[in-house]
Amino acid sequence: MYDTGVNDTGVNEYFDSEDLRVPFRNIVYIVDSDTDIPCMKLVNTNGGHSIGIYSSETADRSKVYKGVGALYGFNS
Repeated sequence: MYDTGVNDTGVNEYFDSEDLRVPFRNIVYIVDSDTDIPCMKLVNTNGGHSIGIYSSETADRSKVYKGVGALYGFNS
């Protein structure tokens, strides 16, 4: 049984792909920060898609570029 609180101990447990409620190929992950890079990479590596967004008010794309660079192996 999993902890249903904020500190869910099951959050990092491994699941076989056939045990996932939603397969990775059906996941679109919206990324807004460089802290999302690990999840973005996990989703993309397993057939899902990630979309980087940024604030139109500041037009600061640096975090999105950092994430894309980490995902595809180049520096922004």
